[in-house]
Amino acid sequence: MRRMITTAVEDAGRSGCDEVTPQHLLAAMLADPQCAAAFMFEHAGLRAGDVMERIRNGTAGDALPYAARMSDESMRLLQAAKEEADRHRDGHVGTEHLALALARSNGNAAGSALASMGFTCERGEAALRAWKLGGMPRVRG
Repeated sequence: MRRMITTAVEDAGRSGCDEVTPQHLLAAMLADPQCAAAFMFEHAGLRAGDVMERIRNGTAGDALPYAARMSDESMRLLQAAKEEADRHRDGHVGTEHLALALARSNGNAAGSALASMGFTCERGEAALRAWKLGGMPRVRG
């Protein structure tokens, strides 16, 4: 999760944004095929490239070394991920919990992009169960 957040902060800055948005968080998860969320999205039938295309429609500003802060929306999403981890009685907050939080979110572009491609709460939960039953693989094989 730490690596994903660092990637989101750096990518947001490179694209000229001073805030990390839910789209940046989703893009960082999609960029890491080893994370739990990547397994979940693939299990639910989503292709990373297709999701990236759906969320990459903003205009770029001047590049920055990194984003200065998380948007309020991103902070709410990270809190929702913590609540997902608590609900699952997991001792950590991971990308799998952020993916579920995005599936449950309303009104942000990242969650809407996933929903429009069929990543629902039910499919996310099913994918998480499959990931756990499969021994939590980092690469789908």
